[in-house]
Amino acid sequence: MNLKINKLHKTIGLFLTLPLLGWILTGAVFIIQPGYQGAYHQLKIKTYPLSSFYNFVPQSQWLEVKLVRSILGEHLLVLENSQWSNLNPLTMKPAAKLNKKISNSSKSGGIQHLSMISDEFA
Repeated sequence: MNLKINKLHKTIGLFLTLPLLGWILTGAVFIIQPGYQGAYHQLKIKTYPLSSFYNFVPQSQWLEVKLVRSILGEHLLVLENSQWSNLNPLTMKPAAKLNKKISNSSKSGGIQHLSMISDEFA
């Protein structure tokens, strides 16, 4: 009887070390971080040829100007004071900003919603 209890105790002990070994392995993966180098690089957006010609006068405080077209439309990207701004090429006003609204998790199951809010209509 004592031999069965000792064997059962040893078997249960070995079985309970499996989650501990799993935690050790996942902890090692998070510390070593294999293959995570590309996760922190700046993402490149897919650009398309411009569909229109825009005539604008660059302002003196602009250090760099880029006119690009993406799936979201055409953007005039302006660098001033070490910060990029996204301007509407037609109106030269700040374009729509992407604001992140986190909805109540009990109503939407914790899903994060993104909405486009323009300074022109705010």
